[in-house]
Amino acid sequence: MFFTNGGSEAVEAAWKLVRQYFVARGEEQRTKAIARNIAYHGVTLGALSFTGVQTMKEPFGQAPIPVVRVSNTNNFRGERPDLLSELEDTIVAEGPETIAMIIAEPVQNAGGALVPPEGYWAGMRALADKYGIVLVADEVITGFGRFGEWFAAPRYGATPDLITCAKGITSAYAPMGAVIVSDKIAAPLYDDKRMLLHGITYGGHPVAAAIALRNIEIFEREGVLENVRELEGHLGERMRTLLDLPIVGDVRGAGYFWAVELVPDGAEGRFDAEQREELLRRFLPGALLDAGLIARGDDRGDTVVQVAPPLTSNRAVLDELVERLGGVLQAAAEHMGVGILVER
Repeated sequence: MFFTNGGSEAVEAAWKLVRQYFVARGEEQRTKAIARNIAYHGVTLGALSFTGVQTMKEPFGQAPIPVVRVSNTNNFRGERPDLLSELEDTIVAEGPETIAMIIAEPVQNAGGALVPPEGYWAGMRALADKYGIVLVADEVITGFGRFGEWFAAPRYGATPDLITCAKGITSAYAPMGAVIVSDKIAAPLYDDKRMLLHGITYGGHPVAAAIALRNIEIFEREGVLENVRELEGHLGERMRTLLDLPIVGDVRGAGYFWAVELVPDGAEGRFDAEQREELLRRFLPGALLDAGLIARGDDRGDTVVQVAPPLTSNRAVLDELVERLGGVLQAAAEHMGVGILVER
């Protein structure tokens, strides 16, 4: 375990751990990473290399880490290729001996709660093993109960070599992140008397560590993970009722992490830049505030609104959340001149 102050630092530390692992093995030529389109992995320059949101990268020039992009798991419009074949083709085309790591979120945040298809994570694990690549699960969003488990990658069929985490480790009461490292990756640093060439002044700060420990204690005592597992099906059912609204093209998610994709005219249409500005940055913030909702309008991919209820939310709170969100989205449809409400 290597402690940091947040998610970007955790991703940076993960890359350096992976690089030192391969250097120790005599594979210094493994200098590339594979990450997905539109994925967000942080804003410090190393982490920004893995981030696939181009507008966040352009002002800062050439990325310090060479990263090759593959498709994300969004299939709302049926545009997704065979993801595992694409990944393997990319590995082969780049040269397997040059790839150090694959980094992905179990459920991708940017783009709107992009849930993986069946077998995807197990397939990535198999390809990483086949070509000697390190598999990193970025669980800054998905870890610590958001999907009813401590970490989401095993839920989707894979045990990664490294996990990056933050946010939920202290429930945001104090800044803390971490990289959880498998014995395989850590072994060369011990076996050959090497030292990790990395350090962060406040990493593992005792105040943050005490808060994290108490946070985990409360999760266990109050059955927080069990609450999410019990009610995620109900939340999913309620969220899917929003498909009746003319502005909602897709509803997707799992656990207590969901997104609605907003459209002007069905699956074929997308809001243009001016419409997104009006909808996401002028209309929705005030409308959500008036409704007493904390939700996120996002257009790092297509136009979405994301909701991530408190993990302690009961059935009544979830019902009220969806009801209020539905009212906001109906008002958004009227504001943008989109369709009419479909009667159930």
